Amino acid sequence: DIYFSRYSGLSAGIPIVSELLQVAIRAPIAVNLLLTDARHSIVYMSAPILAQRMLCGTPNVTLFVTPNRGSFQLLSYLYAVDATGMGTLLTHAPRSVWEDEGVVPGAMTSLHISMRTLCTQLSPG
Repeated sequence: DIYFSRYSGLSAGIPIVSELLQVAIRAPIAVNLLLTDARHSIVYMSAPILAQRMLCGTPNVTLFVTPNRGSFQLLSYLYAVDATGMGTLLTHAPRSVWEDEGVVPGAMTSLHISMRTLCTQLSPG
């Protein structure tokens, strides 16, 4: 079970300010994924990549959830993670669900989230 929380340990930084700093002075938005609260988040980590790779496109995620209410919001983040668990935010997206979308509390439903398009170089690890 995942429960609502104001703080899961995951973040896109300070709204507007962090994104401006990320672009203007290349200040990355970083978080330690090992410190995320498992009661309020789901973390999936792939196997480490073995060689430098270019990642370009619009990442998508499909989640199967069983909500306990008709309206809710999910946040999806994609981080490049190093060997110590530090993640640098690559892209993110919210997915708001409203009661009029036909989601039934207690019934499993699939939700599709399209994140912001990106093009970045990934280091091995």
